[in-house]
Amino acid sequence: WFPEIEATSLKEMKRLAEEAPGPQVPIEFHIKEGRAAVDIIGFAKKNLIDLIVMASHGLTGIEHLLLGSVAEKVVRMAPCPLFTLKSFGKSLLKARSEGVLGSGKPA
Repeated sequence: WFPEIEATSLKEMKRLAEEAPGPQVPIEFHIKEGRAAVDIIGFAKKNLIDLIVMASHGLTGIEHLLLGSVAEKVVRMAPCPLFTLKSFGKSLLKARSEGVLGSGKPA
């Protein structure tokens, strides 16, 4: 587990929340290391979550078969409704050249 990844993730989640239009609502940020689908479901059960919102790449065909889908696993086992958003191939994070990891593009 890399502390800089956790710090960058928290910073970016806060930035996205601040930039999002709409009414101000209370927000809690949680970062976990592990198996995405299993940990999302476990967290939702433990914390009595009412709704899970997550992005989906929308893979189909052989890509979906080979890579699987975290969103699909969560929707099948979640203790609450799941709202998925298609990412349309865009990153919500700034490019590495701007000092933030996670864009998927070389620096």
